[in-house]
Parts: sequence; C-alpha cells; structure tokens
Amino acid sequence: MNDPLDYLAACDVVEPASLAFHQIMSRGGWVKIEWLHVVRGIDIERHLEKRGIRICGRGFTFGTHERPMGTLYCYVKRWQARWAEYVLRRKRVPLVNKPFDPRNDEWAAKWNGVPVPAWEDRPHGGGQRKRGRRKG
Repeated sequence: MNDPLDYLAACDVVEPASLAFHQIMSRGGWVKIEWLHVVRGIDIERHLEKRGIRICGRGFTFGTHERPMGTLYCYVKRWQARWAEYVLRRKRVPLVNKPFDPRNDEWAAKWNGVPVPAWEDRPHGGGQRKRGRRKG
C-alpha cells in the first residue's frame, strides 16, 4: 500500500456517507426512485418537475455484474412517490426500485408510451382560472 490511492480506496468514506444521507432523507419523508443509466438524470428531473413533483438530492451508483451500466437516482416526497412512479412508467423509464404501487405498470401500459402531459400543456390552461371583474 505505497500508493496514496490504495490508501484512499481502503478508507472507503463515500459509501458510509451515502448511506447516512439516504437515512436522513428517509426520515425526512423522502423516498429514492432509481432507474437504469440509459436515460439522463436531468431529463428525468425536468420531466418530473414539469408534472409537479419536487426533486431533492440526486446521485448515481457504479455498475455491477448485475447492472453493468449503473443506475441514477433522485429523491421525491413520500406522498408523491406513487405519482412519480406512474409518470416515469408512462414514459417507459426502466425503474429498478421496488414498486410503490404495483398497479402503475398496468395503468401505464394502457397509454403505450405516451407521457403524462405537463401541467402547463393541459388544455384547460394549467389550472389557472381566469376571473372577470365583479360588477356592482
């Protein structure tokens, strides 16, 4: 162990720090959504944010024998996890985490890869009601 990089490899501080971060996020009401690294993370984050899903924390895992390409992940609020999973399954993102709602596969398959429209792209104008001035 003459090389400094060997010493750093022996003192693995990244994995424990990553685990601690995950535990803190889990206690704060956030859950991890993980997908194969065939889709860019920024594309997933933008897709979710346009559909009203808040993102916090992001990262990646290195490839293994099971998944040579590795995975990307982000954290979403626990109460939005089922909706986020449905949105990503409709976009055909290869998720690797345990399903939050097993029915999402069936529901997303009905749309044949058509993504959920972004809130501002909906025909009713994104939920903004136009109010006229009251007379009187």
